[in-house]
Amino acid sequence: MTTPNRFQLLIVGVLCVGTLGVQACGKEAPPPSEIPTAAVVTAEPPAPEVGEAPSAPIEEAPTPTTQPFVPSTKPSIYDLDLDLETQADEKVKLNLNVGKPVVISMFYASCPAVCPTLIRDLKKIDEALAPNIRAQTQFLLVTFDPVADTPEKLRKLAEDHGITDPRWTFARANDDDATRELSTSLGIRYRAVEDGHFNHSTMITLLDRAGRPLARIDGLNQDATALLATLAAAP
Repeated sequence: MTTPNRFQLLIVGVLCVGTLGVQACGKEAPPPSEIPTAAVVTAEPPAPEVGEAPSAPIEEAPTPTTQPFVPSTKPSIYDLDLDLETQADEKVKLNLNVGKPVVISMFYASCPAVCPTLIRDLKKIDEALAPNIRAQTQFLLVTFDPVADTPEKLRKLAEDHGITDPRWTFARANDDDATRELSTSLGIRYRAVEDGHFNHSTMITLLDRAGRPLARIDGLNQDATALLATLAAAP
């Protein structure tokens, strides 16, 4: 038998390697859809520096003070024709502020937590008003407890909260029936419980110049943006 020389061995080796290479590559590469997602890396845009606007456009919310004004179609609470007594011992009607926008709510003077928070919310609304709007806007708070909340007690409550502005009126109705009429008209629920206290809901209502409800805030520590925007847009 003739012994293969080195050149013949080299040719055989190349053929073997080529054959193996064909077998190894004979399986087709998977289509792109079958590539594991973990192997696909998508470059994310760099995060903006502090104070830098993001590169992607962001849809801005409409400016509250430019929203169109929608007149109220609800009945005026001044149709109730209720008599009130204020912290200044004055006898007035519920419509004492007719012709001006009014922010109205209900409370009682000995309330330990909810009503003080309500009054702070009302003060924040007042502080957020532009000077020309603030000069016109009135605040009216009527007590659930016309028996206990005398003008003297109402006056003391206003002083305790640092409220001396004549645009703010703390008042009581003549009796429980009149108080209930007003609370029903405003959508405020309340009932007397033990120790002279009341369980009650909290509602802040914006009235137009004729006493018709324009906007409401239900609850404490709520966003007042919509109410402020409505007040700013109101004629």
